[in-house]
Amino acid sequence: MKIVMLGEVPLPEEHKGYSTNYRMSVQHYYSPWIVNLLFGLNEILNEGDELHLLCNKICLKKEIHFKKGKINYHFLPMPKSLPKLGFLELYLRRKRNLQHLINEIDPDIVHGHGTEREYGLTSVSCNYLSLLTIHGLLKEVYRTNEGIYGIRNKINLSIRKQFENVTLRRGRNFIFITPWVENVIRGKYVVKNGFNIFNPVAPAFFDVQKEWGSKRIVYIGRINKLKGLTDLIRGMAIVVQEDANITLDIYGHCEDDYADYINRFIKDNNVASHVKMHGFMSNDRLPEVLSSSELLVIPSFMENCPMVVLEAMATGTPVIATNKGGIPFIVDDGKTGFLFEYADVERLAELILKITNSHDLKIMLSNNAREKASKDFHPVEVAKKHYAAFNDIEKYNA
Repeated sequence: MKIVMLGEVPLPEEHKGYSTNYRMSVQHYYSPWIVNLLFGLNEILNEGDELHLLCNKICLKKEIHFKKGKINYHFLPMPKSLPKLGFLELYLRRKRNLQHLINEIDPDIVHGHGTEREYGLTSVSCNYLSLLTIHGLLKEVYRTNEGIYGIRNKINLSIRKQFENVTLRRGRNFIFITPWVENVIRGKYVVKNGFNIFNPVAPAFFDVQKEWGSKRIVYIGRINKLKGLTDLIRGMAIVVQEDANITLDIYGHCEDDYADYINRFIKDNNVASHVKMHGFMSNDRLPEVLSSSELLVIPSFMENCPMVVLEAMATGTPVIATNKGGIPFIVDDGKTGFLFEYADVERLAELILKITNSHDLKIMLSNNAREKASKDFHPVEVAKKHYAAFNDIEKYNA
């Protein structure tokens, strides 16, 4: 079987000499789930299989082609932007950039990741059997986040939604990373073949030793108005009245104005000695931070499949999260963690205290979380499910 996969992965350091800005090339739309999936596929591909990863990359001087393990990597310089082309350039010119190489490879299946960029549209528009993994839904993001966008971002997002709609209308074979996504898509589009497969987690998260006793909880993720951090801080104000040893560390990128607002909110709620903002954290620190934390809290208004929840479960860290979007399909309430209604600050505080003050409960949640993660999120297990999906759609369309 010959497979082409389209998605964003970082440029390997050994090839940084081909980039005019290596840091930007690495960080540009970095998707760890694709890296993890490639790791798993490299372990399970058969001798006669051929897998090519195609990635448009900014700041490249020229094309880079190499093979690592069983995977053929192709990094393509993005076409130079033309004045005022905007998203037309993003979707159409970059799509053409990929299409030329796809035709040269002549695959059996083209597997695109996401509807947010050119990869999804390219996969469903080429003249090959296609499979599309849906990682996020821009229409749902806009509907639930509309209040935080400025005029310019609203216009950009509106244009991108139109391209997303075209992509989903042309697609027929889909991978849904949570059943919540499947429910949304099946209600609006034609699905010939659908597969529920969670995102894969890097092996490093499964290898760490879980540590207890810190009474430290963490939030890790983007920081904006829809992430519910003010609710978490208000919850901490209740928690520390009961147990002054519990602390909260907040990690994630945040715009300066909102960071200032959150820091003032922390002080106004008298929890400055218990709650700390740490800013952005690199991926290589995540396993250590999660494994040494008592629990992860995700108080968001809407989430699909937050990678940090999967990663926390792989380390055996219990999760408290809102009962929103795809989260209820990931966190088993009362078994691997707990769910609560968005903005229910009292219930959130109650659950934090319940877990941190019961060692037996923590151990039970931790063991169950790791068991579920090993079955559903380990990269080799996820790769096996993808390989089965490739075979299924190929046979179905034979």
